Amino acid sequence: MSPRPYRLGERAVAVADTRRRIVGAARDLLCAGGPQASLDEVARRADVARATVYQHFGSKLGLVEGVLADLEERADLAGLTRVVTDTPPAQLVGAVIADGCRYWATDPVLARRILGLAAADPGAAALVARHDEGRLALLRTVVDRLAAAGLLGVGADEALDVLWLVTSFDAYDTLASARGRTTRAAAALLTDIAYPRLARRD
Repeated sequence: MSPRPYRLGERAVAVADTRRRIVGAARDLLCAGGPQASLDEVARRADVARATVYQHFGSKLGLVEGVLADLEERADLAGLTRVVTDTPPAQLVGAVIADGCRYWATDPVLARRILGLAAADPGAAALVARHDEGRLALLRTVVDRLAAAGLLGVGADEALDVLWLVTSFDAYDTLASARGRTTRAAAALLTDIAYPRLARRD
């Protein structure tokens, strides 16, 4: 039997490990020093050549995109999507807010840094905008499911705005970082704020 498939498998593992080390280094530098960290610094911390960083990510913006994608994976974006689609409508608002807070609690320092970078860099702002489009699509699904179940007391646009606000990183971070609430307590308060505004009034 040819050893070639085995060697190719080893190479794929090595490539994935290199990519993880680069992303980890970029994440650490971004959180420690803000957006000014250079590709040379990332390469040194990851113990790779600068050319290797370019090979994997193409540019500093591509590296930021890799860091953001890694955050989404670590925060289990797929799990949040399942909450949106699978939770019974009567429990949906609380479940989405709770899982949204869990999502943001995964790495709030990094989320803060990326939002700060987006405020100063149009390319990073476009990356965050694409992330926001995905969040908006999930929230539209929530609104549609609530409306279909007859659980909305407001119009779809207003419901979407309420959910957009209470599931935002700023809402979570204000309560968790500025006010010292646990993730669970922050989610409970945000749910209590959202329900009266959204609920059908018979």
